[in-house]
Amino acid sequence: MTIGVGFLCDDGIVLCSDRQITNPGGMKYEECKIYSYSSTDLRVVFSYAGFPDSADNLFKRIMTDLGSSIAEDQKSVPLRDKAHAALQEIYRDKHTKGLQTLVGIRFADTSCALFKSYGNTIAEGRVEYIGFGDSSALRYASDMLLGKQLNLDEAHVLASYLVFIANRYVDGCSGGPDYKLIHSDGMTSDGTGLPFPNGRERFLYCEGQAGSALRELLMSGGIREVLTRVASPKPEDES
Repeated sequence: MTIGVGFLCDDGIVLCSDRQITNPGGMKYEECKIYSYSSTDLRVVFSYAGFPDSADNLFKRIMTDLGSSIAEDQKSVPLRDKAHAALQEIYRDKHTKGLQTLVGIRFADTSCALFKSYGNTIAEGRVEYIGFGDSSALRYASDMLLGKQLNLDEAHVLASYLVFIANRYVDGCSGGPDYKLIHSDGMTSDGTGLPFPNGRERFLYCEGQAGSALRELLMSGGIREVLTRVASPKPEDES
């Protein structure tokens, strides 16, 4: 079971995913489920939940067809609308059956867009999930933690944490998290792993502190005030 998370921020796009692949015969292995593509006019990141070969074929169509469709001489049409229309045409492909995907695009005018698909249906959004990520439980956790519009670095941390949760509690999710970021200036960055040194220990520590604060609030009926402070260095963080 895949988890994929996408955030559209004012300063770019974040995609984050686990790495486990399970083939129809039950064999499991790890592989990056996030692809990227760059041209003169576009930066594209793509993630999927479903059959890898179908995702490969679909991404090849995106690389060959998306740029030319957006470049068509329709000056009055916004770039994100051109991209939406182009993806709707591309996703009529037979390989979309059973696939969920996230497609993040940075255009030549520095604007960005995030699209989610299920089968041949395409929708534009700002915070999107595929695979296990498209569940009420994970949406609840994400909505509770969002609070406000995130910048790129904050979205990277939250997306990594959501994959971290899925890896612990969902059968079929493991590895990574892999991430790819498109910055509003056109630069890209990617990698594998949690965003902090000793990331697992730090996230578990955060959960413990957040759980304690939430219990205090709940038991008081919300009349107590919970304050944050700088934590003392954890033993594993000390040099």
